[in-house]
Amino acid sequence: MLSLCNISMKTTKGSQSIAEYMQIIKIIIDDFALMGYPLSEDEIILHVLNGLGNEFKEINVVIRARDSPVTFEGLHDKLQDEETFLKQDGTKLWLSFWSEVHYNSLYASGDVPSRAPRKRHSPAQDHLFSVPIPSPC
Repeated sequence: MLSLCNISMKTTKGSQSIAEYMQIIKIIIDDFALMGYPLSEDEIILHVLNGLGNEFKEINVVIRARDSPVTFEGLHDKLQDEETFLKQDGTKLWLSFWSEVHYNSLYASGDVPSRAPRKRHSPAQDHLFSVPIPSPC
């Protein structure tokens, strides 16, 4: 029992996916129940939230601030949605970062693409664009 308590307190998400992390938590919950110490839904949620890293801090705060309790399955779904969002957002952030790095490297080397001012059409140049019209005879 003592070693299971120790394991449950030290279990963190780390570099695992949410699916893997939640599977480990589920195994620990089942082990507690088999030993005659079933955990309440609130205890389970707290164990899950305490093991999440900083990347999930926003959803962690939201779940803790809720007036109505969330179930283990509901939390699992919300965490997987957040994980998907973070992966997509990270890709956008990564692309934005490298675009800025590329632009800055061009700027430092003086190769920044510039837009040359367009030449304006002047009436004096009308003869350049005129097309001779054949006479009707």
